[in-house]
Amino acid sequence: MSYIYSATDSLVKTDPLSVRSAHLREGKLEEQLNAIKACQNLEKLFVYNVKDQIVPDILLHFKKLKEVSFNNCVFSDIPSQIGELSELKNLTLEASKLKVLPESFFQLPLQNLSLKAPVENLSKNLEKMFHLIEASFQNTVLEELNFENVRFPHLQSLNITSSGLKKIILGTDTLPSLLTLEIVNNPIASLPSDFGKLKALHSLNIVGSNLQTLPSSIVELSKLKFLNISIGKLKELPEEMGKLTGLVHLHCQGNQLTTIPKSMEALQSLKSLNIGRNPLGILPEPIANLRSLEALEVEGAKLDELPDWIGQLSNLCVLNLTQNNLATLPDTFSQLSKVVHLVLDRNAFQELPASLTLDKLSLLSIKYNPLKTFEGLSKLPSLRTVSLASVPKEADLFGLVTQNRVYFQDGKQVLGFRCTQNQFEQLTSSLGKANISEESKRWFFHEVSKRRDIEKIPDTGKNRTLEGLSVPYKPLQTVMMKRLSAIIEAENARESLSKSSVITVMGRTTLKKTEIREKLKEIGVKYSSKLTDKVTHIVVGASPKEITQYEGEVNAKVLTESVLTAFLNEHMPTYLLDEDTDETMAENLMDLLKSEDVSNVLLGVEMLKTGGVPKKLIGELFYLQKTAGQTKVRSEIRKLMLANAPEYLLPAVNDRVGMPNPHKLKEYEIVGKLRKVEKTWTKEVCFEFCHMLYEHHKKGLRYVFKKTKPNQEWRIKAVALVYEDGFLDWTRALGYTDYSQKSIEDIDLGYSNKNTDLPTDILDSKKVTHLKLHNVKMETLSTDIAKFEDLEELDCSVNFLTKIPQDISQLSNLKRLNLSVNQFTTFPMELLNLKGLEKLDMRGNKVGYGEHAKSLQIPDEVYQALPNCEILV
Repeated sequence: MSYIYSATDSLVKTDPLSVRSAHLREGKLEEQLNAIKACQNLEKLFVYNVKDQIVPDILLHFKKLKEVSFNNCVFSDIPSQIGELSELKNLTLEASKLKVLPESFFQLPLQNLSLKAPVENLSKNLEKMFHLIEASFQNTVLEELNFENVRFPHLQSLNITSSGLKKIILGTDTLPSLLTLEIVNNPIASLPSDFGKLKALHSLNIVGSNLQTLPSSIVELSKLKFLNISIGKLKELPEEMGKLTGLVHLHCQGNQLTTIPKSMEALQSLKSLNIGRNPLGILPEPIANLRSLEALEVEGAKLDELPDWIGQLSNLCVLNLTQNNLATLPDTFSQLSKVVHLVLDRNAFQELPASLTLDKLSLLSIKYNPLKTFEGLSKLPSLRTVSLASVPKEADLFGLVTQNRVYFQDGKQVLGFRCTQNQFEQLTSSLGKANISEESKRWFFHEVSKRRDIEKIPDTGKNRTLEGLSVPYKPLQTVMMKRLSAIIEAENARESLSKSSVITVMGRTTLKKTEIREKLKEIGVKYSSKLTDKVTHIVVGASPKEITQYEGEVNAKVLTESVLTAFLNEHMPTYLLDEDTDETMAENLMDLLKSEDVSNVLLGVEMLKTGGVPKKLIGELFYLQKTAGQTKVRSEIRKLMLANAPEYLLPAVNDRVGMPNPHKLKEYEIVGKLRKVEKTWTKEVCFEFCHMLYEHHKKGLRYVFKKTKPNQEWRIKAVALVYEDGFLDWTRALGYTDYSQKSIEDIDLGYSNKNTDLPTDILDSKKVTHLKLHNVKMETLSTDIAKFEDLEELDCSVNFLTKIPQDISQLSNLKRLNLSVNQFTTFPMELLNLKGLEKLDMRGNKVGYGEHAKSLQIPDEVYQALPNCEILV
């Protein structure tokens, strides 16, 4: 049995009859299927991201197909005779424009069907698909499931997601084998009263519904092991819930429960319980008797304290108490001897509770608490991971990581740079083995690894920087080199260099040591192969191990390679030229370098080698090195840059990874590529590259906005590119497609984000009157929108919005609001408070599916409340 992963695979020509499975990607499906037409024994076909609007009839040529999978396709039609594929058992069909299935489709002997398409004729034909064992329907039009007179003897798993399901009707023994039922993101408000007929059911998962109660017959599901009724409107559980004695997992988070039935104390098989994000106020007492409970999650339940009986949960291993009002824990908490994972994020703890003495606790998350001390961690002998958002100033961080061997999960916030647990262990191990004093280790850890202000490091500490460089840990050495560079600049070591200096080199440099020696010889400066008393300056490269071989105090001044390069530039005419370079010459050189003729580009490089490199061209040269389409060009520019680039740019120049032809890349691809190189290039260089990329191709800023914090220099520079006279184009800032000039039919919504953060930091320095959030993929408009108090026009068109936050009413100056092409099914009444609104666009918001979809209805009271507003629907 052979596999092919493209239509051009050699097997298609050499041995087509051996091919049993084919994977085809992108391009035209019809052309690819014709190319593999000789593979007559094909049994499995997997198709990804093809652009065809119709499944070609050539598919019917492959009579032996048993499994077909169409992934992320845009089909609007499939062959009318698809029923001829009589051996087809497994089908995955993702077709975003397919509304009607042909009659013959329902004649297929399918056992496993996954359908993701807005199909409208599924409900009335479902009864014909009685062979099904597993079925999944997503984004279909399936308002009612009627099993009253239909029997599915083999169906074991059924999933209905985002299909508008409102009603289920059961019959007698119609689903005798159903083990798993999932109903996700549907407006269903009630389950049938005879739901208990599903005697074989093991797992029931209903997420995102309008359920307020469960039928009492649900307690008759004696085989039920997993019950998840989450993110709904559930106000109570059936009083006889205790009859579900086989229940192992119960999740009811995100509802409106205020308590749980007393009968639940009989659920002695229950191992995990999630009742978070319910307005409980107190922990329900029936939980006290759930002695088999291993995991308890009570996140966001408005708890002010825990009851003393919490200590009775002797088998508890995982406890999540995030986002409550807890400031302490009861004394009985220490009895939870099996807890290994404890989450106390977003509470009111100022110190670790005295009862937190759990011998087996290995992970503690205590982020976003007003902690003032870490005292008490030493009482946790098994602790290995602590998750923090910040570190109290008085905490002995060095002692914690070296004596207690604790790994801090949020390394970037705590240490100043991101590191894995393995790297963290290398750090502590390296510090332990380093041949430096305990005082130096402590200084190194606190001052260098946390990146504190270099001006606050005492002079004695600067000497220890050299000593610390012997620590064999590369990421930390990079951090130290940055600190060292700052020290060098502060001490003006550059001004002390002269032709009477004696220079030695330690560590790995861009130029070979022999090259440095020759260049120094040309200008009459002495070079020493080792550190002696006569040496006046040390050039420090990467991993300068030579320093560990020298005994005694180092009196020589320390230089980075870029400082040496600058010194050579002044004394050697083939190096960098000053800022007063002839503008015309620089422009002519750039014209050559940007030429599509490779020979012109290489000529420009040769001219720079012999005539000098104007400093103002360094940025453009770096951009060209990384984006040129020809390997020869990138290679030659790299050689030129290695001799002339400033030190901060050298790691990126030396890195052979680039981004050829960036104009062909999508924004997310640019972000992905920069994430892979940011450790080597540094984020600063990535930000600089993004700005040049935007100047050339109007793309690349998304990375900057994702990676910068409010009011950082590069973020401010990026804002300037998308802000003008009060107008902020956040769509352009994030690099999303602008559909403003296209018809609704031509819009491709694509994927969605749960939320999109708003750039409120911009308001510190700029007045925003027009904000464009068009096609930024948001499902929720942040409440931060209220901070844009000067806003006159807001464009939220082409998104996934279903509601508007009440905070929008604070935008008293808002005149124009665009909410077209979203997913509103009812008019957002929060808009009635916008009395100054002059124009509201609600076009493209549909109620219903397919041909039955109707435009959003505007209630009469809206016109009465907004008499001066033009409303488009």
